[in-house]
Amino acid sequence: MPAYTKKQQLIDTLTKRIESGEYQPGAKLPSGTELCAQFGVYARSSDQQSTG
Repeated sequence: MPAYTKKQQLIDTLTKRIESGEYQPGAKLPSGTELCAQFGVYARSSDQQSTG
């Protein structure tokens, strides 16, 4: 069984927040910086992803 990744945790959490109405239609979602802080991860730039 694959590990439950931070990416999957983020997807599941955002999905639940949208479905519960916490994020209203048309409202902005948290920024990447805010999400990284909430989930304790660091953002990777596209340059890093393509080379690393």
